[in-house]
Amino acid sequence: MTTGPSTAELESWFNQALAQFQKGAYREAEPLFRTILRSLPDHPESNSLLGMIILQSGNHALAESLIGKALVHRPDHPGFHIHMNFVRQAQGRPEEAIACLEKAQEVDPNNLEAPFVLGNLLQVLNRLPESLAAFT
Repeated sequence: MTTGPSTAELESWFNQALAQFQKGAYREAEPLFRTILRSLPDHPESNSLLGMIILQSGNHALAESLIGKALVHRPDHPGFHIHMNFVRQAQGRPEEAIACLEKAQEVDPNNLEAPFVLGNLLQVLNRLPESLAAFT
């Protein structure tokens, strides 16, 4: 009987993938995330981060699916809502992007990234009063 990778191996792969992702080495991170997801298809962090990598390749549907899967398992994670915002922006759906950022703030009012991203998005949309309010 063949057994899958150990928890320690999966953790090691995730830590390596995360380090590569944080350095911007997406080509190195992508196969590691895919390896993790073969063993743990519902791993929220791997799904979301792989989704962000896939988004950069222009495959919005797959990115949406991966990040959506992460949100199913961790709806309380503000970062996943922020990631979905970027998918919505890429899809040309700014109101849904705003809703994602508002949800990120709702699940974690102390999150500093969501209001910053929201303020920038509102500025791009030329909604300056709302943009300023998001930053304060």
